[in-house]
Amino acid sequence: MKRIILAIALLGAAAASQASVVQLALDTHYFGRSGSPSSSGINPGPAFAGDIGSIATPTYWYDTDTAELSGSGVTHLRIASGPTAMSRHFDRLITDLNIVNGSAAGSTAYECVSGGFGALVGANMCGNYLWGDNFIDDSSITYSGLTFSRIMAGDDVIAGAPQSISDYDLLVASWDGSTLTLESPEWTAAGGTAGLQMNFSAVPLPAAIWLLGSAIGILGLAQFRSRAT
Repeated sequence: MKRIILAIALLGAAAASQASVVQLALDTHYFGRSGSPSSSGINPGPAFAGDIGSIATPTYWYDTDTAELSGSGVTHLRIASGPTAMSRHFDRLITDLNIVNGSAAGSTAYECVSGGFGALVGANMCGNYLWGDNFIDDSSITYSGLTFSRIMAGDDVIAGAPQSISDYDLLVASWDGSTLTLESPEWTAAGGTAGLQMNFSAVPLPAAIWLLGSAIGILGLAQFRSRAT
């Protein structure tokens, strides 16, 4: 009987140990206006010459007590307005993405890689600047770790802040125990054009399954022994 009680306690402990931390999968990443958003590719494979190769899908964990999302691996997001090579705006590569509700986002490294769309419209999409009347990219944007360096030159004109990790200073819009939605303040703002929304869903936790399996095994062994005696 004592073994049965112990096994039941272990079952409860296994569930309780994972109660506040949930493993998630990133289902969708939207940008633009909340009423008519565009969908980003999530860790996509290369589709055209020069595209970044396939990167393994990262793992995400959400702490329901602290409202903190922690990623392990590279979140690769392809921002494009169409299915052609020239419609790719840029790719974001975020290593170990970390988002805490309402706080500054963090990660190990952030990089933005411009696509072919900028050449069509005369702009650097990562650096967020226009090329100017000569239609030549005289300026530059480089990334290192979580920092960036934008050097303006020629007749290029700044259009706004460069793409950076701060774009992921997101708020928890909803969490129902199985799905998590993170949004930027601009997402629901009237006339917003640069908002972000990320949607995650819960997946089984291997650690929890292992613990539960072990506890169930102990319970079965206890029952077997009690019957044998």
